[in-house]
Amino acid sequence: MQQFVETIKIKDGKALNLSFHQSRMCRTMRHFFADAPVPALADVLSPTPDMQFYKARVLYDGQGVVDVQYSPYTMREIRSLKVVVDDRIDYSFKSADRSSLNRLTAQKGDCDEIIIVKNGLVTDTSFTNIAVFDGEQWLTPRHPLLMGTKRASLLEKHILKEAYISVEALMRAQKVSLINAMIDLGEREIALENVIGADRR
Repeated sequence: MQQFVETIKIKDGKALNLSFHQSRMCRTMRHFFADAPVPALADVLSPTPDMQFYKARVLYDGQGVVDVQYSPYTMREIRSLKVVVDDRIDYSFKSADRSSLNRLTAQKGDCDEIIIVKNGLVTDTSFTNIAVFDGEQWLTPRHPLLMGTKRASLLEKHILKEAYISVEALMRAQKVSLINAMIDLGEREIALENVIGADRR
């Protein structure tokens, strides 16, 4: 049976952005296991006050929650990105099977991480959504590989705006920020001179 994951930030003993994680879990369960009850994340998580900056990994399938693991979180250093192209990749749901993403990550060469381009448009990195600052506003791809929870929260607050972002538009931007459940906007920014574009291979 296919399994899925929710990765949730624990800060000072509290689970953050939980409503967005719950919504995504509901969408996934409805799509793959329409008749199964949807677990309540608030009932399966039990963070403790000593968890100052932790990651909770909730693994689930059609039978419910399979496993919950907690671990201290340290952000990866990401200083450079390589554009890789795959017009067939599909990671619409946060599956525990990351083989398609790992295959693309293997192409990163000397760079720290990849930016995946599908059908001529920027989507995501292998583990984050992307925000691009064009000099006036923060834009995020209208069709990412995965609808991230941090992305959803920032869109709801009108901090991000959806847009179709070509590789050319990406290269004209001022900077790129990586975002996911564990990484806030601005915490991991990459200058465009450190993005190796498809036109530079």
